[in-house]
Amino acid sequence: MATPPPLRRKVVLVTSPEYTSLCDKLEVDLKKLGLLEALLASYGLLKSQKLEKCDFLVAHPRLATIEQLEDFHDSNYLQFIQDLPSSSSASSNEALSEEIVDGLKQYGLFDDCSMFSGLFDYMKASVGASITAAKYLKVGCSVAINWGGGRHHAQRDLASGFCYANDIVLAIFNLLEDPKFPKILYIDLDIHHGDAVEEAFIFSDNVFTLSFHLFAPFFFPGTGSIDSIGKGRGLYHSLNIPLKEGISDEIYVRIVTSISSAIFKLFKPSAIVVQCGADGMFGDATEKGNLTTRGFGAVLSSILKWDIPTLVLGGGGYNAANVSRCWAHLTAICAGVAR
Repeated sequence: MATPPPLRRKVVLVTSPEYTSLCDKLEVDLKKLGLLEALLASYGLLKSQKLEKCDFLVAHPRLATIEQLEDFHDSNYLQFIQDLPSSSSASSNEALSEEIVDGLKQYGLFDDCSMFSGLFDYMKASVGASITAAKYLKVGCSVAINWGGGRHHAQRDLASGFCYANDIVLAIFNLLEDPKFPKILYIDLDIHHGDAVEEAFIFSDNVFTLSFHLFAPFFFPGTGSIDSIGKGRGLYHSLNIPLKEGISDEIYVRIVTSISSAIFKLFKPSAIVVQCGADGMFGDATEKGNLTTRGFGAVLSSILKWDIPTLVLGGGGYNAANVSRCWAHLTAICAGVAR
């Protein structure tokens, strides 16, 4: 009997012009998603097609529902944002009532997480895109990508670190609903600790959170010490790898690939979620890392070699040209047209 041909990998990029426009409302992101999509279009990776090594699909995201957001976020937090006038912000609180100003402070909606017009639609879009990507993994896709996701600082009832809704936690919840995905390995490559994701699963033995980040005095968010290893049933299901400032590609790739591979073999996950924050790159506004596109590419290539369903998300990065080049390269790696 002839051996059947191997199944072709299916890779999906979740995006649309409307989604990109919503994501680019976040001023700190410097319209990096728009730049990214221009690059992807020029490389021919913004359309569904059969490539040599995979079937590449571009899929439009669906907005998350209020009920989906409430699977993690506090209903009062969500309602407050919905009810606020679109022009409200903590920086113009002279025109706001004392009650609203108190609410802005209570929910972290000031300074780095100020309100902006279209915020709630942006939250629904970012979460909805990550859930859409997760659903593609559930129906057989090998890799699903949402570059507008990866908002790892958003807490249950608190905006933090430019993050308002935690699409990562909600996408993992969605995957865990499927019996095919009882165990999820979350890998965070952002230079900042993935604090809210770790906290969400601190008592869980179904999700292993692995974060590689700068851990230094006065560096946000101030969490992620090597001593934080989970609690209760989740004990030994969190691992934080504090990195030194100015880390280079060679050392970073060696550390991340060796440790993540060891955890993969021990934990035996059924799916991977990887946050690809690019703020550790040389030239980023954080000025803390010396990583390049090549380093991030080597790490993602190593993860993809495990050959299990993988959700690839964006994250931080405050040099739009850097980030767009990096994520375009990572998209090409996922599609099998770059190494």
